[in-house]
Amino acid sequence: MDAEIAAVAQWADERKVPLYCGEFGAFKDHSEPAARVQWIADTRTALEANHIGWAMWDYDGNFGLAEKSKDGSVAVDQAVLRALGLGK
Repeated sequence: MDAEIAAVAQWADERKVPLYCGEFGAFKDHSEPAARVQWIADTRTALEANHIGWAMWDYDGNFGLAEKSKDGSVAVDQAVLRALGLGK
């Protein structure tokens, strides 16, 4: 992950092109929770190390930071929040 993102960042730097990662995430239905959290953390830190802005895809869907229950309430996944550098 680090090498892939660093290569893109180098390409952009050589061409004076700003970069922004508009969406990233890992599909909840096809990933183990711990692996998903690690992938999100690795992606975010690689983007930040290369000065690339980012946004996670999405809030409470299958790629999300939160889980919506059947009653409509939403609970934020604290592990994902920490992986995004936003939690304690």
